[in-house]
Amino acid sequence: MIVNQNLLMQALEQADARPPRNTQQSPTVTSPLQYDHGTKMGDENCDYIKLYDRKFFQNISASYITMTNIQSKIDLLKQRAIDLEAENAKLKQIIKENAKCKADNVNLLAENTKIKTENVKLKQAMGENAKFKAESLEEVRMRERIEKTMLELDGCLYRKSLSMK
Repeated sequence: MIVNQNLLMQALEQADARPPRNTQQSPTVTSPLQYDHGTKMGDENCDYIKLYDRKFFQNISASYITMTNIQSKIDLLKQRAIDLEAENAKLKQIIKENAKCKADNVNLLAENTKIKTENVKLKQAMGENAKFKAESLEEVRMRERIEKTMLELDGCLYRKSLSMK
């Protein structure tokens, strides 16, 4: 609720400037302003009544303004609570996604470790394979030398056998 203070001030000024329309006391309606400690007030106390009415109206309008300010604050706090609940919902969603990413990350790290282990094994196997290949190549060369030597020996023996005949 929004209270226009200018309108309240105008109402106060009009209450001071204009006298009440009915100056006669109503037999059925009484006002707390008509009695002061049990005695009836007359026209001589009209200024007192105006002053009392003005203070009473000021107190009521001040209370109304205070209540309006409190209601405005309550409305702002309600809106802030709604905003915070929406933000909490977003944060909960982010926390869920973060947990999922962390789980995926753990799985990927495990897979990466497995691949690195396999890579080390393959490198070891390739080293062994190269070693065996080098040994095989050495064996092939050795056989070739042996065969060559054998052929040479056979040729020498054949020639010797021919020469002995």
